[in-house]
Amino acid sequence: MDNKKENDTMTDNLASLIDDKLVSDVKPDVSDQEIIKDVDEFIKSNKGCTNIISDFAHVFVEDQTEENMKQTHEIIAPDSTSRLSSINLYDWFQTYVSSFDDITELELKVDGIKSSEILCVAILTNSGTLVDGHPERRIEFIKNVDGYNIFNLTPKRFLFFTNGLFQIVYLLGDNEYIISYGSKSGLINYYARKVEGIYVPLFKMPKMKRKAQDYVVYRFSDKILTDDILKENPNIESFYYRYKKLSDIEEPLSTKLDVIKWFDSKKLQMVDLNHWISIDELIIDILNIKSFLSLNCYE
Repeated sequence: MDNKKENDTMTDNLASLIDDKLVSDVKPDVSDQEIIKDVDEFIKSNKGCTNIISDFAHVFVEDQTEENMKQTHEIIAPDSTSRLSSINLYDWFQTYVSSFDDITELELKVDGIKSSEILCVAILTNSGTLVDGHPERRIEFIKNVDGYNIFNLTPKRFLFFTNGLFQIVYLLGDNEYIISYGSKSGLINYYARKVEGIYVPLFKMPKMKRKAQDYVVYRFSDKILTDDILKENPNIESFYYRYKKLSDIEEPLSTKLDVIKWFDSKKLQMVDLNHWISIDELIIDILNIKSFLSLNCYE
């Protein structure tokens, strides 16, 4: 069999596996462990064709440099799964409001509107400005929170953007986090680790719709992000076209960890949901971690 036919066969096999096992709503008659086993066995039996798997999933950029190719990592399968329950945003906030030092809930009473429909808060701006002798705050609100389901997990951070958009960082396990961005239609999610105080996204997870009752999350061991990966050359020149300010950097960014720290400082300069998501997507591509979820199999 020539290389082209072999490649086509590998692609067809992976497509068949995905169609059969990994759908947006996990089939009730297929266990989570069975899904992991099937994909893991496919990857292990085709180690010489990881480029075929990645190309099929649109993981590789067409013009990858030689340096990027050298840093391609083995595709990592999950160790386990967890099925997370959901809770509406209003009830979740009432449970954890006392843990948010910079957020104060404002009581809003309007005839004809249930108090559980709107979440209205005052947030410290940390600008150093005083208003009538008190630290400056800004007011934000989210509508229809009693019909907006989110993960029923402990928060490590809750940030408000404008126009009712937000970010929640959830604690999932031992140095395992979910970064969720609250959009109008649901949660945009990233699997993350914490490195030197920074929540680092490793790859994108499926979106959770506003009305979802539960959610399957795939869990990974520490090998998903190692010190060796963080020390690699970030090759930022190939990402200039996606973030122009990268080309203006004067200080040397010799490792991927250096780039992560630099991007983290840029996030704080502009509290905008789209800006933060674009940075997270860039960090994911720069880290270049190949995982089961990178295949976008069950989105």
